[in-house]
Amino acid sequence: MAFFDCLKFGFVVVFYIICNPVVLIPNHKKRDVALSNILEKCGPAFIKFAQLLSTRPDIVGEKLAKDLEILQDNLAQFSRKEVDKVFLRNYFSTPDEIFLEFDYNAIAAASIAQVHKAKLKNGEHCAVKILRPNIKQRIEKNIKLLTAITDCIDKRFDKFKRFRLPEIIKMLHRNLLHETDLTFEGANASQMKLNLEKDKGVYIPEIYWDLTKTDVLVMEWIDGTPLNKIDSLKSPHLDKRMILKNLISTFCNQAYRDGVFHADMHPGNIFIDRNCRIVLTDFGIVGRMDKKTKFYVTEILRGFLKSDYKLVAKIHFEAGYVDKSYNIDEFENACRALGKQIVGKNISEISIGTLFTGLLRLTNDFNMSTRLELVLIQKATVLLEGVASSVDKNVNIWELSEEWLQNRYMTWETVLKLKVRKIYYKVIEEIKDFYLF
Repeated sequence: MAFFDCLKFGFVVVFYIICNPVVLIPNHKKRDVALSNILEKCGPAFIKFAQLLSTRPDIVGEKLAKDLEILQDNLAQFSRKEVDKVFLRNYFSTPDEIFLEFDYNAIAAASIAQVHKAKLKNGEHCAVKILRPNIKQRIEKNIKLLTAITDCIDKRFDKFKRFRLPEIIKMLHRNLLHETDLTFEGANASQMKLNLEKDKGVYIPEIYWDLTKTDVLVMEWIDGTPLNKIDSLKSPHLDKRMILKNLISTFCNQAYRDGVFHADMHPGNIFIDRNCRIVLTDFGIVGRMDKKTKFYVTEILRGFLKSDYKLVAKIHFEAGYVDKSYNIDEFENACRALGKQIVGKNISEISIGTLFTGLLRLTNDFNMSTRLELVLIQKATVLLEGVASSVDKNVNIWELSEEWLQNRYMTWETVLKLKVRKIYYKVIEEIKDFYLF
């Protein structure tokens, strides 16, 4: 059955390509738009998968990854009749009976859901997110096809095995299941609000749990300006560097302090309120890192910043990112070759996105498997850098990340732990050398 589904899908894709032939021309200026149109027609899971691949030039190549960077999942909104159907199924009432006011014209419409503005019975404004009709069925059909395609690639082409494509599809499926149950998104937002409640410069809207259902999420309305449009504010007191510093600081706090981070930080999900605070919305995709992974990733970044390539190599081997059958000195030298191209430059020229791309290139030389726990942090970091660049090209997130590392990470407690850890591993190495001798 899967074979015939794939065959049918293949004919459909060929038809779309015939209608958009520029996708076959690598350097065509409209190739990215044509790709976006084709993926939109293929379905929501294909859009999400392509967005992941846009951060993996080691899999799809740098040109295709670049073309996929502009991919957004903006679609036409669904009708008033469909909105009423969703509400009748979840509340046994129409929006007009639940809210004091409800605007049927959506303010945003994506592949999974659309958002409306409404007013609660107490007079407060709120944002109402509603799942698209039949979206769960479409996603299941998409995932079935993607599973068949990636399983076939994984079995027939040995060089693709280390990318673990079938497992990436399983991870994508789990994420999409959470995205199509809006109570999960509400729970993500509530957890992040709790984690960040003492942090200045960031705000997470309140979830109205008494009105939130599987297909409908109701949350606090925030009057804000999208981050990439703050120039329209024309305020003399607008400090772009401070805003971006807040953005990077809150991301680092989420990822490296709390281990729970917003993994879809594109411009449409980041706003600036009247107090110049960062306001985050849309918590459908949230990444998580355990204590060890947080430590490994932070130490790799710190190692590159300090040009300590021995540390970078040791962490890769200790974490199991590189198989112990490889020579650690050889890997250290490969990291040095990468670091000298990036960290040796002026701070304004350094790109964390470039660093990730370079590390991905090393995966070919050292046969490093895709680490599923790092896929979302990599995607989020590349997205974040793109957002920061769209606000101010003169402010580099590497520099701001370094500030966070110095001020928040390298506390006396962490420094003491790192020194004890260094002594511990040195003793272990000495014992190993003694027995080998």
